[in-house]
Amino acid sequence: MQTQVQRYCSMESPQKARRTLYYNLPGLVILAVMAVMCGNVLYAKYRNCDPVTLRLIDRHDQLMPYYVMDTLAKYPGLPGLFVACVFSGSLSTLSSGLNALAAVTWEDIIKDRITVKNEKQALTITKLIAMGYGLLSIAMSFGVGNLGTVLQACMVLVGSMVGPLFAMFLIGIFFRYSTAPATLIGFILGVLASLSLSIGSLVIPRPQVSLPTTLSECPQDVIAFTLDKYQSLPNSSYIHSYDNPDLCVDSLLRWDPLVDTSEENLK
Repeated sequence: MQTQVQRYCSMESPQKARRTLYYNLPGLVILAVMAVMCGNVLYAKYRNCDPVTLRLIDRHDQLMPYYVMDTLAKYPGLPGLFVACVFSGSLSTLSSGLNALAAVTWEDIIKDRITVKNEKQALTITKLIAMGYGLLSIAMSFGVGNLGTVLQACMVLVGSMVGPLFAMFLIGIFFRYSTAPATLIGFILGVLASLSLSIGSLVIPRPQVSLPTTLSECPQDVIAFTLDKYQSLPNSSYIHSYDNPDLCVDSLLRWDPLVDTSEENLK
């Protein structure tokens, strides 16, 4: 990606750039392992009391903040520290991406087409370009919420660009006789094909695949809150007791003896 390439090019020599790349690999591995561990912890915590099924939260993206508030709320300051870490990590990633976009736009598109008096004026133009990309990102964020989960949105937006970009690099490495116009046309066609597949997967989504969850070990106060708010327990295909009305009645009686489980009410 441009953000990494820009950092490597700022090194004093190619040897140091390679060294920084090798130093970065363990951090990426640790980050991936920690993400997998977080997912395992969330499933182990809520597999028998799914907050999404109970409609305590609306999306699976909210599981991590919900876990933090559910587990660490009794420790003053820790939820705020979590929020601060999330925002700091997001802002650092966004700032590097916006600066990289502004630098590429200035160097490859604008620099040769306009005349500037000094470097200060060029820096001002670059900052305005970065601000424009920031405003565009804010505008796009309102539509990203309709793309499903955060991971799905990232895969749609990034995945549609990575494949054609990788193909363009391969063409430049192995086919020295390829021309720039032909490569650019191929890249644009590849992006259009990838976007059509990505948009198609959103318009006609495939069936969701998820690990099974139940409500068998939910605290009584959580079940009482859900029943008070929705007058019934949410129906979920992952709750085995809903396949057997008798088990469902037994579960309701165990959770809240005041629930009306008469035959007329169950119908």
